[in-house]
Amino acid sequence: MELFAVICIQTSHYVSFSKWGGGKDAQWVFFDSMADREGGEKGFNIPQVSVCEELQSCFSDELVETEIKNKTNKELKERLRRFICDGYFCFYNIPDDEMFG
Repeated sequence: MELFAVICIQTSHYVSFSKWGGGKDAQWVFFDSMADREGGEKGFNIPQVSVCEELQSCFSDELVETEIKNKTNKELKERLRRFICDGYFCFYNIPDDEMFG
């Protein structure tokens, strides 16, 4: 199975990480429905989607060694910390070749 999306919650603020594209060209993107605010308190939220550079080599030995190992949660980069610590729902895909192979 292949992880393709994670919904994270911190207090009452949800964000998500999703894979965009396929194969080795796939990129992780970050979605935040409350990234910016227009019109003050009674205004509206402006959602934002951006490439999440912190997860491009997700779960690689290099990422673990350089970004995660021996660090506290507070020392992690913000998006990486959200992904690791605030994960609430994880979505997996079964590639076609694994399902019928």
